[in-house]
Amino acid sequence: MTIFTNIIYVLFFLCGVILLELRMPHKNSEKKTCADCINSNCLVKKNFTIDHLNNWESQKIVNQYKKGDSIFSKDDSIIGLNIVMTGAVELFLNGYDNKMEIVRFAGNGDIFGHISIENENYPSNSIAKVDTVVCFFRNSTLLEMHQSNPKFAFELISFFSRNHNKTVKRLIQNLRMNLREKVAEALITLYNQFGLDENKELIDCFNREDIASLANTNAEQVSRQLSEFEKEKIIEKRSRRIAILDIQKLKKITHYYYTEF
Repeated sequence: MTIFTNIIYVLFFLCGVILLELRMPHKNSEKKTCADCINSNCLVKKNFTIDHLNNWESQKIVNQYKKGDSIFSKDDSIIGLNIVMTGAVELFLNGYDNKMEIVRFAGNGDIFGHISIENENYPSNSIAKVDTVVCFFRNSTLLEMHQSNPKFAFELISFFSRNHNKTVKRLIQNLRMNLREKVAEALITLYNQFGLDENKELIDCFNREDIASLANTNAEQVSRQLSEFEKEKIIEKRSRRIAILDIQKLKKITHYYYTEF
């Protein structure tokens, strides 16, 4: 009976280890150092010298996700800090009738998903909008980084505060804006976050549904408004892509609400 009990304990332990591993970030790729990273807006890179960064390299995990891969789900335990090295991440909630409601996007150098280091859970889901590489620091490492560099801790708090303000501002604006202003603001948001390529186009992972979710409307209304913008030579629809021809005209549409962050 004792042997049987010990076997049961061992099996429970192994199951716990497996479950913990499943919750960890996955698809580890070849590690790229912070010194090699070109994201000057990354809070870790901005607030630590190269010598200090080298101290954290052995504790950093670099994960690679394919387009559409889940990075974490709502109510998963927060086990560390995620930073986009390259790519695009969408944070979203499943709303009424399981409709996807976008919270925000994260691009190169952006932190996403992290709200606490003590027994908290993610408030939203996240997926890779394109093939994406993410740097990950466990909470224990993050705590050491805070303690060794109070400026980094302050910058991180400021980052979360700014992000919260942006989200609240967007929600309030959506209640006040008409359709034309909402779609213009959604395009400005994507422009500010990801910029344009050499053809003045937004990256092709964004579709009418994404714009509709940001604008708190539906895809049909977005299509009609985009056609209006095209007639005014503000944008140009190119198959699945959208080229922004005149960002200043878009900002002028939302001038009453628009504020640079």
